[in-house]
Amino acid sequence: MLRCLSPGERAVAEVYAASRMTWSQAAETAGADDPAAFGERVRTKLKRLGRRRQARAAAAVRPAAVAR
Repeated sequence: MLRCLSPGERAVAEVYAASRMTWSQAAETAGADDPAAFGERVRTKLKRLGRRRQARAAAAVRPAAVAR
């Protein structure tokens, strides 16, 4: 999923994953101009990408189950 992020977004996600910081703190550490907004943007984008990935995985499993 990190491939879908810009370099700045990826930096925030990596700082967040490697620490016990909030998204806002991770964004500040990564050098974002508006840490609160940017941290929230990265958080919601990752949630959206995760839901999309789960939906695709579920859709890939369904046809195999129906074919039996």
